[in-house]
Amino acid sequence: MVRDLVDAIEEVEFTVGYFGAEDALVPDITATGATGKHFDEAFRFDPRAAFRLHRFLSEHHVDVLHLHLPYAQTVGRLIGSLHDVDGIVSTQHNVPSNYHPVTRTTERLTRSLDDTTVAVSQGVERAFTGTAHSPSELGDEWCTIYNGIDVNEFARKTEAADGASVRDQLGIGPEATTFLNVGRYVPVKGQVALVRAFARSDSDAHLAIVGHGELEDALRAEAKRRDVADSVHVTGRVPEVHPYYAAADAFISASKAEGHPITVLEAMAAGLPVVAPDIPGVCEAVIDGETGILYPPGRSEGLVSAMSDLSDREKQHRYGTAGREHVSQHFDVDQMAETYARLYEQLYRSDR
Repeated sequence: MVRDLVDAIEEVEFTVGYFGAEDALVPDITATGATGKHFDEAFRFDPRAAFRLHRFLSEHHVDVLHLHLPYAQTVGRLIGSLHDVDGIVSTQHNVPSNYHPVTRTTERLTRSLDDTTVAVSQGVERAFTGTAHSPSELGDEWCTIYNGIDVNEFARKTEAADGASVRDQLGIGPEATTFLNVGRYVPVKGQVALVRAFARSDSDAHLAIVGHGELEDALRAEAKRRDVADSVHVTGRVPEVHPYYAAADAFISASKAEGHPITVLEAMAAGLPVVAPDIPGVCEAVIDGETGILYPPGRSEGLVSAMSDLSDREKQHRYGTAGREHVSQHFDVDQMAETYARLYEQLYRSDR
């Protein structure tokens, strides 16, 4: 989301700072013309991060400080408030219950330092405040700005990708229905429960789980335990995700909580129908019975039924076509960028 935002707003000069050792996106971000800046080392809560950010803001004038995720928001708000910054913006990417209790508390205690707090969906804003603005309506304290992706570019890259080679590599026949899950291998994504539900569904289908994280070995072990190791493919980190979207027939999620998942938007841009839990954020992107199937969260029988339902080729095509049109109309990156550009301009001018 940050990379696409930086790439789409041409009239703003961006420096993208980051915390932690994970730097996989740095080449993509710097390719947009933005500057990358690393503020701490390999471990979280590095006390040097605050000093480095303070030094950076002392040496560079910043009009708007835009912060993502509770740890960066806490540090950024405290340090940013000490400098001549026109506006501080925080984007909340998930519901508060999905954050660690410590960072959730520090985020809440420093939130008053924001000039504007943004939610990536109405469900996220409602979880924080009890109410929600209409999407793209700039409120005084809170607003909702949907995540967006470059729909045409993602569709182009998927159509050009070699999905057949992925299926060959995974041992998936041309007629087998293939479900795709993309996400970090962490408990909130519900992938262990997804493997269990898959084991109860059509044995001729395949499931590819693309990502990385702490549960990688546990996912493979669960597939083996459920006797579906030959049809559940835990890929680990992959160099390029587009071939997996090209290889799939449907996208599937078992997440327990989401903000407004980019992967669901990517799946619709790739022309895939979506099976997902009926939870805030997700239900604002997927239209049940039109672009995919929403099932009751935590109900494995609903997930099993949805997988069976989407084995139908005609329904895959119909939902996938409707999803491509829906994401183009409502969740394109240009809409997201235009709203953030208006917000930046509003904060910049209000300080003049």
